[in-house]
Amino acid sequence: MRFFSTVGPNKPELHYCIPALERLDLDEVLRLVREQKYFVPHAPRQTGQTSILLALQGNGQGYHCLYATVEGAGASDEGAEKTTRTVLASLAYEARDELDDPFLAEVWPGVLAESDPDQALMEALERWSRASPKPLLLLIDEIDALQGGSLLSALRQLRAGYRKRPAAFPQSVVLCGTCATTAWTRPAAPSTSSRSCCAWATSAGRRRWRCSASIPPGRGRRSRPRRRRRCGSRPLASRGW
Repeated sequence: MRFFSTVGPNKPELHYCIPALERLDLDEVLRLVREQKYFVPHAPRQTGQTSILLALQGNGQGYHCLYATVEGAGASDEGAEKTTRTVLASLAYEARDELDDPFLAEVWPGVLAESDPDQALMEALERWSRASPKPLLLLIDEIDALQGGSLLSALRQLRAGYRKRPAAFPQSVVLCGTCATTAWTRPAAPSTSSRSCCAWATSAGRRRWRCSASIPPGRGRRSRPRRRRRCGSRPLASRGW
């Protein structure tokens, strides 16, 4: 007997729900993954983000596809080392539990002990990618639970490793949260770099992932108004989103 639920991810065998993969443009998402993009869907809470990410994990044929939440790393902002430790432990636990892959659990404590906290996440993901028989696809939930410098550190490390994908870094990374990327680094000074983000839009009663980029206006009297264009080709920027 099934019933309605608004607590946690939906389980189709227990809950009345629209099939998760019917709530987005799956072809578009898989195209972004094939094109080795890093992208950021966001939506308010209890609108199905986690259910969709879990469904994508089950649809990740051809990839070493892992869902993990980093919500536990947002309990306090005590610096990059504590945050990196929590993020790596979460990834390692899920990899061992869901993929039967103990590699990350075996290497991350040594990496954190040997590396600077602002480099350890990048180093661990690089080693894991090199050891994996398939390209890595990471689905990271609650990314905006990270705070302040800890969030910037994680984003900078993903950006630094981006050029090495897919042989020595995850082929694609999905960072899911409740806020647009422009809210992550406020009140940081604005940047002149392109910003990349994704928005959830409703079309014909269906949730769709739509990737777009905001082009900041120029400076001076001839500044152009901000415009938006469909995108997905930018690596993660570390600030000024």
